[in-house]
Amino acid sequence: MRKFLLKSAFLVSFSVFLFACDKSVDVPSYIVIDKIDLTVDYATQGSDSKDITDAWVYIDNKAIGVFQLPAKFPVLKEGEHTIDVSAGIKLSGVGETRAPYPFYTIYSQKVNLTKGEVTFVEPTVSYSSFAKFAWIEDFESPGVTISKTSRSDTDLNVVLIASDVFEGNKSGAVFLSASQNRTRLELKSNEAFVIPTAGSNVFLELNYKISTTVAVGIFANTPSESIQQAAVYLKTTVNGSGNLEWKKIYINLTSVVSPQTSAKDFNIFMYAETSPEVPEPVFYFDNIKLVYQ
Repeated sequence: MRKFLLKSAFLVSFSVFLFACDKSVDVPSYIVIDKIDLTVDYATQGSDSKDITDAWVYIDNKAIGVFQLPAKFPVLKEGEHTIDVSAGIKLSGVGETRAPYPFYTIYSQKVNLTKGEVTFVEPTVSYSSFAKFAWIEDFESPGVTISKTSRSDTDLNVVLIASDVFEGNKSGAVFLSASQNRTRLELKSNEAFVIPTAGSNVFLELNYKISTTVAVGIFANTPSESIQQAAVYLKTTVNGSGNLEWKKIYINLTSVVSPQTSAKDFNIFMYAETSPEVPEPVFYFDNIKLVYQ
């Protein structure tokens, strides 16, 4: 028995020695990206609110991978290299459809990688020069650029209570009540926007806090009719503790706008109703942005 144990110990030690001497085993360098920040020109681009969930990483123009933030990942490189990082989002809030946000710039930096050591990268992006803002509504100005339609039995309010405001001093809010015959909400942008069709990127950014489903989409205004089409259905933001929380979404309108080649312009709409399950729903909105290329 003693001989067997000694023999086993020798074999293990010899194996470790051989492994340590095996030059074919690569030791990686490590990169850490905790978050991706956003800088804006508030006067022309609105809030710096964001929900950047992923880092799309390239080193020396070669794809390394897509990493959910915060991220730490190995790379089999050392020395000086160029790292490029694109800010990734969930398209229309769907976790299975992740992509770089087309209106954010790509962050680029020279890094010096060392095997076995960690390099911290702190990307900051901004809106690309080609991003055009057709509409920005942050509810801070005296006038509001979105209003109820004739189908809505409830008005949009501007609230100033700190616990209900996302940021700044004000947010938009709607309160439905089945018991008070306020059962339907439909909001529409006051302005009809001329935005490109035929495949050009069109996104609606939005901060929201809601207790029941809200449809968001477009009115495509042609010379003969106005075609209403939903692009996404926002789900309730009530969390596991039963509290409402704010969320940010990047709604991809491209697929509903592009086919409307005969439309002369577009309005944005939001629609919701009471239900037996949620008879007194509340809705809060902020930082609405219509961005296109």
